[in-house]
Amino acid sequence: MKLFILQILLLFHHTLCKDEIVDYRVGLLIDGSKLCSGSLINENYILTAGRCIHRAFEVDVVIGTKNLLVQAKSSYISTTFMIRENRTHNLIYNDIALIKIPTLNSNYSINFPQLFEDEIVDGATLNLSGYNLENCDDLATWGEQQVEVNSDKCQNVVPCDTGKEFFFCATPTENTLSGFRNDGSALIDENDNLVGVALYNTEINATCAVKVSYFLPWIQSKIYN
Repeated sequence: MKLFILQILLLFHHTLCKDEIVDYRVGLLIDGSKLCSGSLINENYILTAGRCIHRAFEVDVVIGTKNLLVQAKSSYISTTFMIRENRTHNLIYNDIALIKIPTLNSNYSINFPQLFEDEIVDGATLNLSGYNLENCDDLATWGEQQVEVNSDKCQNVVPCDTGKEFFFCATPTENTLSGFRNDGSALIDENDNLVGVALYNTEINATCAVKVSYFLPWIQSKIYN
């Protein structure tokens, strides 16, 4: 893993070409030692899991590449983070965070996701997307997998079962979850709404995710003030 992270560091600090089309999904390298996924929600802010930047000093944000081991087209170093107030480290309630970056250049072309406002319901089909940090065959590549919201699959699992107001559970429509499930991965519905922020859990074949709709007032209060 250390060699993998060093390879990414050596590829940082490249710039995007004029009028480059960029995906809203980004890679995050925290303090040079931890990797997460995140989602650009406007020109200045990235939404990710609070655990990603808990006690962090510095975050490198990689934009514009589907493979972290291929020369990154752009990166920023950000030291401005906002973790949801009253987050508890043990029970990980309020496990959501914003990262502020310099305003994106006008040459960037990004289709930002909409932030989901409604309550998520069982049976809803979503796309789970992020960087693969597990499987060697596709290591460091961006990808996605279809999942279905299923509250029964996370019974007795913290925080999904004990914090249903804040979280929801999703299981793969195929047999196994891919490596794209990591802290900060996005859960997107068919209308390109950002519904949830994934929290990684090795113990279950399911994804526990933070509800964007529950934290929408907090998100809006930070990015518009």
